[in-house]
Amino acid sequence: MCIALAGCSSISLFKEGEGGEDVVKQFLSAVAKDDSDKARACLVNPSEYESLTTVAKRLGMDEEKTKKFTDQYTSIKYSIEKSVKGNDASRSTVMVFMTVPDYSAAFAKGISETNNGMNSGQALKVIIEKMADTKPETVNKAVAVSVVKSGEDWLIDYSNNNIELVNAINGNVLNALHGGLAI
Repeated sequence: MCIALAGCSSISLFKEGEGGEDVVKQFLSAVAKDDSDKARACLVNPSEYESLTTVAKRLGMDEEKTKKFTDQYTSIKYSIEKSVKGNDASRSTVMVFMTVPDYSAAFAKGISETNNGMNSGQALKVIIEKMADTKPETVNKAVAVSVVKSGEDWLIDYSNNNIELVNAINGNVLNALHGGLAI
């Protein structure tokens, strides 16, 4: 699971339609369909994204549990509001309202069930299985998605500029890591 620290770019005026809405819509649509290839195509650095369901499959979670987890994980809803143009023409922030599954409690419970004798893969499997066994509540998030211009295309800078997005599409798990901070 890719979790990165982030900061926001400097924001000036709200101007609708300034850029980046389409790539954000494409990315979130791909995440909601669990289409990692399409999601990665929307990113500055595609290798930074791996869906939780891909992680679950790679860790060997059984097929039935993986399907249940996929159905829950991909239940995100979103509406793209508007763009906020950055200080230069190559940066923009797209404001998105999202409803996502909240796995923060299950994630914290999974962490508490790991032990020092486990390798990282074993520990991650315990955590992901705990999340898959949970019927999560949902949480509403206002997310500022940082996008950058790459040639003629807008791409999402998924690394250090989108902690809110990373948290939202990963089931709000960063809240568990940060002691319940509102991220």
